[in-house]
Amino acid sequence: MKFNKWVKSVTAAVVLSLALSVTTFGAETDADELTMVTSEQTEMKEGMVGAGAHASIYPDPTMYDATFSNNTKINLLFNVRTFGNDMERYEIRIFKGSTESSANLVARKNADFDTTKGTSDITYSWDTTDYSKYTPGTYTISCTSFYNSTNGDVVNQKEMFTVTLEDYRLILDRQFVQRLYEKVFQRTADTAGLNDWSNKLYNGTTTGATTAWNFFFSPEFGNKNTTNGQYVDILYQALFDRNADTDGKANWVSLLDNGVSRAYVLKGFTDSSEFNNLCSVYGIQQGTITTSENRDKNPQVTAFVNRLYTIAMNRAADVNGLNDWTGKLLAKTKTPKQVASGFVFSQEMANRNLSNQEYVTMLYRTMMDREPDEAGLNDWVTRLQSGTSRQSVFDGFADSTEFDNIVRAYGLK
Repeated sequence: MKFNKWVKSVTAAVVLSLALSVTTFGAETDADELTMVTSEQTEMKEGMVGAGAHASIYPDPTMYDATFSNNTKINLLFNVRTFGNDMERYEIRIFKGSTESSANLVARKNADFDTTKGTSDITYSWDTTDYSKYTPGTYTISCTSFYNSTNGDVVNQKEMFTVTLEDYRLILDRQFVQRLYEKVFQRTADTAGLNDWSNKLYNGTTTGATTAWNFFFSPEFGNKNTTNGQYVDILYQALFDRNADTDGKANWVSLLDNGVSRAYVLKGFTDSSEFNNLCSVYGIQQGTITTSENRDKNPQVTAFVNRLYTIAMNRAADVNGLNDWTGKLLAKTKTPKQVASGFVFSQEMANRNLSNQEYVTMLYRTMMDREPDEAGLNDWVTRLQSGTSRQSVFDGFADSTEFDNIVRAYGLK
């Protein structure tokens, strides 16, 4: 059975709140069993030209071999034809297993046909919310039309078909995985992947958070080369089932732009109450993921190091460098001034061959977070030209109140 065939039948099972106003199947009643006869017997008994002269009931063909969710209410659709005879009746019976057996009868419904002549559809609700009774497996459904005659109840027409009840929890797991395929990969799930992840959730060998991590950090998603903004938008859709709010998106994108990993942001989503609510809808365990990179341990420290890359080195930070420098700051083996010095006097900086004016301008931007004023720029350049070392000029900036304010703004003092 393909996924798209059964999911149409069980959509309401996701919210488990299907509102139905039709008669629900009950337990077996004391109604008399029907007398089963052939068309030839009917002709003989009633003098009829054929058995089809009385009302008939046929199941919707799409229900044949269909798969439904248990622990819910299932709509069963039938087409009826009546001749306006109040003696015309029908019966629907449901058996556990692939054959009719009175011992396996689990639901039964007897009713009169509407006496209005014509063809119409009727829908009945099969209530399988008794999970212990309606266990997963094959069920046989028979629908019979009959009429009361002087010779007793005579069968006019009978139809039988089988359906499969599947554990509603597995179906919900599939629907959770399907939404990840649609929201993260933007495609329909392949059968192998859908079944693999659904079974893992069903068997408890993975959680919602871990499953989401595997989707977002798969080669398929990585090959999409999403921007930070696109990444956050997809997280909101896939894990919160809504569009991003402006402030929330701006905050997450800022964290990413300042150096934290995408795993860190994903963890923020999967650890949230919103994701927990989504997991509850699908009946799965929320779970959590872990991040071990230094850049994810303190976003403020990471942002401080990231600005040294973007301002002093005039390039995006590399992951290894971010983890190395943030690790030293977190372990307090280096001070903010020493880390800044590591950038300013690195081989990479030396290879840029900055002039004295370019060097001082870089220090203003890096250590004071502003463009140089003309008087200050000329003063520092004159000192360099007069023999003052670049290390001494750096110390002048690093020991300034302005750099101290920057350090404090990032929580490093």
